[in-house]
Amino acid sequence: MAAVQQNSILCRFPSEILENIALEVVRFEPLGPPKALIPLLCTCKSVHNVLAFNQCYNFFARIFQSKFDIGAVRRRFGPKSIRSTNLAMQLKKYCTNLQEIRRGDIYSSDIHDILRTSFLMATENDGKNAHQLAWAGLDSFVDRFVRARLCEDVAQHNGWPAESSINALALWLMWFTTTPESLKAESTEQRQQIIDMVLPYVVLPFRYPSAYAPPNHLDLPLAKQFGQRYPHSVITAHGPYPLYRPPHHLLEDINHFGHFREFSRPLITIAAKMLYFSRREMVPIDIPTHLPIDRAHALSLGHTHVRPTQADVHEVNRHQSVKLVERAKWDYYAEMDEEQRKLMDGGLWTPTLGSASAMWDNDWNRASFCFDPWQKMSLKGVTYTHGMLNGLWQGRMLVPPESAYMGLMETDQRPSTFGEGNPHLTTVPLYMRLREHHCINPEFPVLTGGRRNGFDDGLENAWLPPVRMRESNRKVTVEDEHGNISVYDTYVPGQPNAHDEETCTACIHEKLNAENDMRRRSASLSDSDSESESESESEFASQAQAQQQSLAIPPMDAEVEDIFTNVGLGADENMDDDMDGYSESGEDSDTEEVLHRSCSGIQDLLLTGETDLSHGQAWNHYIFYGRVRRWDGLIALVRVPRHGNGRESVHLGRWVFTGYVVGAQNFVGTWRALRGQDVGVPTWESAFTVSRRDD
Repeated sequence: MAAVQQNSILCRFPSEILENIALEVVRFEPLGPPKALIPLLCTCKSVHNVLAFNQCYNFFARIFQSKFDIGAVRRRFGPKSIRSTNLAMQLKKYCTNLQEIRRGDIYSSDIHDILRTSFLMATENDGKNAHQLAWAGLDSFVDRFVRARLCEDVAQHNGWPAESSINALALWLMWFTTTPESLKAESTEQRQQIIDMVLPYVVLPFRYPSAYAPPNHLDLPLAKQFGQRYPHSVITAHGPYPLYRPPHHLLEDINHFGHFREFSRPLITIAAKMLYFSRREMVPIDIPTHLPIDRAHALSLGHTHVRPTQADVHEVNRHQSVKLVERAKWDYYAEMDEEQRKLMDGGLWTPTLGSASAMWDNDWNRASFCFDPWQKMSLKGVTYTHGMLNGLWQGRMLVPPESAYMGLMETDQRPSTFGEGNPHLTTVPLYMRLREHHCINPEFPVLTGGRRNGFDDGLENAWLPPVRMRESNRKVTVEDEHGNISVYDTYVPGQPNAHDEETCTACIHEKLNAENDMRRRSASLSDSDSESESESESEFASQAQAQQQSLAIPPMDAEVEDIFTNVGLGADENMDDDMDGYSESGEDSDTEEVLHRSCSGIQDLLLTGETDLSHGQAWNHYIFYGRVRRWDGLIALVRVPRHGNGRESVHLGRWVFTGYVVGAQNFVGTWRALRGQDVGVPTWESAFTVSRRDD
């Protein structure tokens, strides 16, 4: 006689209780896919049906939140992204990806998807994602991929490694997984192998782009005068220059948390520079014993000229020019204070949000929205956080011999002897103490420099025309060559700026638009006499026009854009950096999210700075000044010798540093020698990295 199948006692529980039990089972083993569910699903058909994936999206969304981070997702993509269906589907995708990494096949046909999904997880990490990727063995997986496959297609590129999406993702993931322990564990040979492999990306800025759009531009999108053709100045052996990144070479379609969007690969050169310097600095600079012990010893010997001491070299060795990515704790949320939790739960970006993923919001927005220099992206978020550069920065720069470096431009073939010894690379310490200043509406910012033809915006002077600057009382007064004066307020951490809604033309214009819109809505619903209504609207329009004229506000959006363009900014950029977040018209709406923006009044960002006295006495005295490109947060800083135009000044030179603040803590980019030559022609340049010091 056949045995009667008994249903599990679990079948007697309501589905809500059963889900809670299942969730606790999953939480008992937080790392990896929810394998603990399998025995539970196999108990009986009834339990299986209750917890079936297609019938229980809410349950699997709860599993996702227990295993992966959602703070950055909600902040960057809006509330629709964390709906149950989207989280449930993303759970399957992320778990499959972890299994693929754990399988360890670096030659998998899905390797591109594996690396791309891992990169997205890394940029969204607030603790859980990084622990999951570590459990899967991403560090060793990526390390093996880079060493075996980064240079596998060099024959197709005249011996140089490809600037491909898969290579870019691999190097960025290697950076995300680099730790002090992993650096120490590398043998000398293993460390040198990575240095040699990434070196072309580091020292060949005429071949590999170092910016999302060439730094000769301040005003982006590109001017209509260029049509749809990229403006190039010269054709080198390595291709057209300056280096533009055609969007069709960069974009890939992905489905991420229910959003079908275009994904653009990040800059490979930024990751390569951080990987290079982090490994090169594992070998400290030798300290010559003939140097004075410290500054007091030097002065006692009568050495008052610029010269390092042994203490100065020790200081260089103690500080890393690139800070590694810190792995957040799994239960980061539990350790947040109430204010930070409120910010995280609100799903809004603010400058004070201190989560691990928030440090990468600027970088994410650059990669997501700054791929097409012709296009204005309405949903673009912050690309530079105000006040981020304030303080002391220390690092190093690579200086190759000019003749050997220029020789690399003359042939597209990689020399057989190319390496750190050819061209011979000298490492030079770099110090800068910087201050940030904001031009607050209704003040007008300084015009751009250069020829103002849409191609040359004055990079050789950090996008500024010839100016005089006077810095005092927390203000900088800038006078250009035509006598125009602009006033910038010095940023002070923790203090509000001078923005006033009553005088800010952008706020007034927005208010007038809102009033006009409200009146039109009211008029459409009114049953009053049409003639009377017309007269009333005419009177209102006259009042609005009079108010606009008194405040010098043009009545039409197009005219507003023209005014902003004339001062070197796009109208859309005025409020790009103070984004409150995403919202939807309704909970179940299928419309796109829109951004609510609050106006900071900041129209331009100016930077000034210098070397501290002690660092100048060791490595020469410099002053710095520059600007920030609003389109993608690119920073341009001119460095000039502090003391006049004498013999020493000529020897030290005038250089411009362009780059990005990466992960909110490393300033990474390219220095370029300036000698009045065309910015559209390659010149002597190389890499630098500096990171913030706490003192």
